[in-house]
Amino acid sequence: MEMIGGLLVLLVYFPIILFIFDKKFRKKFNREHAESKLLIFVEILNGALYFLMIYLAFNVNLKIDYLFYLGVFIYFPSLFLVYRGYSLYFEEQGLIKKLPFNISRNPTYFFGLLAVFGVSLMNNSFILGGVVIIQFFLVHLVILREEEYLEKEYGKEYLDYKKRVRRYV
Repeated sequence: MEMIGGLLVLLVYFPIILFIFDKKFRKKFNREHAESKLLIFVEILNGALYFLMIYLAFNVNLKIDYLFYLGVFIYFPSLFLVYRGYSLYFEEQGLIKKLPFNISRNPTYFFGLLAVFGVSLMNNSFILGGVVIIQFFLVHLVILREEEYLEKEYGKEYLDYKKRVRRYV
């Protein structure tokens, strides 16, 4: 049973793993992530925390109780929104405004972390939940940089979008 939590976390980040091998995706991703020493450090730290979350999730036992069911309730809708966000990011050109980008400006980040938080509830792992919270603050720094880029890239269109759609939910 203990491997199931790790597999659920891997499933959240599976699209990133696949997209890393696609040149078109890497080019779009690199263009949107302005190179700075701080951002590079934050991205490396984020990557290390992703591996820590996966490791922690592989090394805890699922415990069937009310937290398990709450975690399932959070995990599966979040996973759907993560996959929908990644597929649109990969396929669409320009500023994306379709579901889930019409409920969150950063659905892959937000719902990805929410899905992993759901896994932490399923596992009754407060350590994994704590790592998710730390990860959220690091991802927030990346999001702020991305928003600067998007304002420059799309101007008024992005500013209008920001007025209608919240950063997270």
